[in-house]
Amino acid sequence: MRSARRMQKKEESLSNTQAIYEAAQRLLTTCSLHKKLHIIMSCLEECLAWDRGWLGFVDKSRGVLKGEAYFGENVPPQHAIPEIPLNSELKNPAIIAVLAKSPVIVRDPLSDPRCQDFRDGLIALGTKCFVKTPLILSGDVIGIIGVDRIGERFDFTDGDVELLTAFADLAALAIENARLYDKARELSMTDALTGLRNYRFFSEQLKVELAQASRTRRPLSIAILDVDNLKVVNDRLGHPAGDALLQEIASIIQSSLRSSDVVARYGGDEFAIILDGIGSEFACTAAKRCLEAIRRLPPVGQQIKVTVSIGIASYPDQAFTDAELLHRADALCYKAKNAGGNRVQTAGTSDQEAGN
Repeated sequence: MRSARRMQKKEESLSNTQAIYEAAQRLLTTCSLHKKLHIIMSCLEECLAWDRGWLGFVDKSRGVLKGEAYFGENVPPQHAIPEIPLNSELKNPAIIAVLAKSPVIVRDPLSDPRCQDFRDGLIALGTKCFVKTPLILSGDVIGIIGVDRIGERFDFTDGDVELLTAFADLAALAIENARLYDKARELSMTDALTGLRNYRFFSEQLKVELAQASRTRRPLSIAILDVDNLKVVNDRLGHPAGDALLQEIASIIQSSLRSSDVVARYGGDEFAIILDGIGSEFACTAAKRCLEAIRRLPPVGQQIKVTVSIGIASYPDQAFTDAELLHRADALCYKAKNAGGNRVQTAGTSDQEAGN
């Protein structure tokens, strides 16, 4: 009998080792946090063989545990991605696990007093038993993993809990690496001076949005905006004054457009804008809002008036590819600048209509 038990434990240990190895191999993948959460959920389901799972992050600034990912069937929408107050008086195993920094194991949720404030949800979910395990990084709880058994498979062993705890340690590191990856990618796509997206991001995003416009048969416009007199500012007042002007113009452009519009620093004194879902007429209206707002800036150094030239090209009226759109918009911007600047130029407007 003892020999049989030893053999069973040995087989269980080997099985757990294999499961954690397979999970670790998946978690080593370098990717965004969004993709990493999907991998974590897949590992819980496929490698660790839980029926249902949930992951939430601690938001200290708002004092909540916010759901971010889940897997499994029969999950009502209100329980899929919950937001739970981090209240020490709340009888909820997830909050208890966060505050205690240790797993909470519940084998009978209907009678366990720690489930008092969460019991209706557990009944709705049909949960038979579950474990809540904190995600700990450098001593701080960054989130929690919750897994449960449903239906006929409603029990788990101490080995299951140990395996889940080991997995949670790996998942916490994987989440931190994914956050660092996202941060590095964000920095690589951001202009350091203005905080806007940079040329690299703009180029990639234009391809994505143009493909989507083609699929949905929606118009799309882009605008190239050139600061008419940045060189004069730099030559007379120095580059710090020019940099400050670019930062101010960047802020004005963003505040003059929709939150869905993509604004990027395109070059030294140029900005580029993607205006999704609108043709040249409405794009011209949006561009003129930017133009007028920039016109209202006081002269730099009390002597240099700030103006811009804007060229607009639209899909599908003037171009079909991203390269064609950029070429047309750039040419129209150049035309506006050669006509004296301080105007918007589209393929269908004269210099007079673009207006000074």
